[in-house]
Amino acid sequence: MSTELEKILLAYPDESWDFYYLTYNKKITVKFIFKHPEFPWRYNNILYRNNGSIDFQDIIDNLDKFDINRSFWVKLTEHRVVTMDIINNNPSLSWEYSRLGYNPNVTMEMLDKYQGFIETVRYNKNITIEYMKLNIQFEWKMTHLYGETQDFIELFKSLSYEDIEYILDNPSRYSPNEVCTLTCQRAGYHIDLFFFITSISLSFDDIVRLSHKCPRITNEHLSYRHDITEEYILDNIEQVNFNYVSEKIEDIEIIKRNPDIKWSYQMLIYNRHLTIKDIRDLELHSMSFGWTEMRYLALHFSLKDISENLDLRWDWEAIGERDDLNMNFILDHKQYFENYSININNGMSLDVIEQYPNINWKYNTVLLHKDLTLEIFNKYIDRFGDFKFSNLS
Repeated sequence: MSTELEKILLAYPDESWDFYYLTYNKKITVKFIFKHPEFPWRYNNILYRNNGSIDFQDIIDNLDKFDINRSFWVKLTEHRVVTMDIINNNPSLSWEYSRLGYNPNVTMEMLDKYQGFIETVRYNKNITIEYMKLNIQFEWKMTHLYGETQDFIELFKSLSYEDIEYILDNPSRYSPNEVCTLTCQRAGYHIDLFFFITSISLSFDDIVRLSHKCPRITNEHLSYRHDITEEYILDNIEQVNFNYVSEKIEDIEIIKRNPDIKWSYQMLIYNRHLTIKDIRDLELHSMSFGWTEMRYLALHFSLKDISENLDLRWDWEAIGERDDLNMNFILDHKQYFENYSININNGMSLDVIEQYPNINWKYNTVLLHKDLTLEIFNKYIDRFGDFKFSNLS
């Protein structure tokens, strides 16, 4: 059964489709792509699809359609569709074994087997701390591992003050291409210092104590802590980075108590602890902010907050683009949208087009709607603009 986008493509084959992006599109199946070679697909882009729609045998059966080069074998070796059994059972294929570390299916056994020439072993998401401890010859890079491996987060939370002292007493190197690195000799891994300072569960005072032992922990790093104290700020007022503090500080009452300090109110807008009360107390609504800051406020406060504080300045164009926007909110605040078009998001029914014809809908957003069909496309084709087919791609 064809998807709706496939039906539209077949109904309008000669239009200005962007096949570079259409080959990526998850609404076009890989089987459909191989079944219709009459279209100028960018076959190598199939390997950049990670939604589980690729079958390894389909790729092998259609190798003649791909641009076979080193880049092709690199992406195939790294792809989640390639299991270790596939690699073992197809030794004649030109696998890029040096890239196996990026393959999410790689096992510890495979890493051991090919350890001599897997350059990317230290980037593998399945690496365990135990494996790292047994293989300290690799320069384990936490900046590549921590984001998807909860173990590393838990490791930091469990570190004692003495453990961290040990890490700081055994530095490895400084690279100009990284903010700063530390090495734990017992586990053999490098740690991004900003991540380290903001992730460990020690108190701010303990971090300050550590900074006395390690000069590389600077005011820049301490300014990034959400629990930075008022006392520390006032004692180091010339050294603290107020851009960082304003963005990260949890206790915004400190800012209110110290209005003469040169806080960055621009960065305060991005502080996830900022509340409507804080905006009013600090009179942020009377300050001049750029388009980016106003857009951020409109997208990150709840619709309830916006509705209850209509006297504040809101970017109604940005509100019209919110994924959680609903018809009740639109109808209750219709006057604010008079000069702006409104997205039809996936939470709305496409029936709203007919039900509310006087609303200035952004019709191009229909092209991205989960319920788009060939019938709906045909019905509103004249409203989609000149770039409808490239937008669909």
